[in-house]
Amino acid sequence: MGMFTRRKVESTAPTVDEIVSDSCRDLSTSDNVVFNMGHLSKESNKFYNSNLWLITLQPHVRAVKRRIFTEYGIHIPEEYIYAIIKAESNGNPWAIRYEPNFYQWLKARVASKTIRQDKAAISRATEMNARSTSFGLMQVMGQTAREEGFTSVFMTELCNIDIGLYYGCKHLIRKYNRYNNWDKAFAAYNAGSARYKSSGKFVNQPYVDKIKYYAPRFKELLKDLDGLNTTEV
Repeated sequence: MGMFTRRKVESTAPTVDEIVSDSCRDLSTSDNVVFNMGHLSKESNKFYNSNLWLITLQPHVRAVKRRIFTEYGIHIPEEYIYAIIKAESNGNPWAIRYEPNFYQWLKARVASKTIRQDKAAISRATEMNARSTSFGLMQVMGQTAREEGFTSVFMTELCNIDIGLYYGCKHLIRKYNRYNNWDKAFAAYNAGSARYKSSGKFVNQPYVDKIKYYAPRFKELLKDLDGLNTTEV
């Protein structure tokens, strides 16, 4: 029998950071791209350079916008989508958040027989926990995705950029259809419905204010992107 030498093989599996980088590169951390926007204020330049993930997401967002318009006949202002992404995940498609209070609500109100599951893949407990978790760029709740027609077994598919954007935008446009008002749609997107305090403000007014703060800034950025110059350094 011949002699042989065992050779150590280094793992080439990508790290989580590498996967995130490949799927949705956050250009705000890049050393190779800078914005030449000398006509803008220091504050505006700082905002732009901290949200350069928009450049990566823009073709995905515009494709989903067209699909939503085809299905519902309503145009979602592009800056609203980016504002929600900023507030919900800051441009990270892998963001998730478990909501224990929602789990208790779901457990108390949803009959066991109505919880779908694929016995070959997941348990009812996994499905319940997934429905109580928000996923992806627009932080779509699993339960919301199911209500909007998401039928895949694994909710983690909502971290896919295009899938997450579609169900997030679909949820937003359905809220707008209900209220015919964007502020109410923002409130309902975050809280399920547009509810008010005795003061007349939304129960989640800070969230609505955040969207309205970011939206005009993204609108200005979108306008400037047509004349954007990038320089390799």
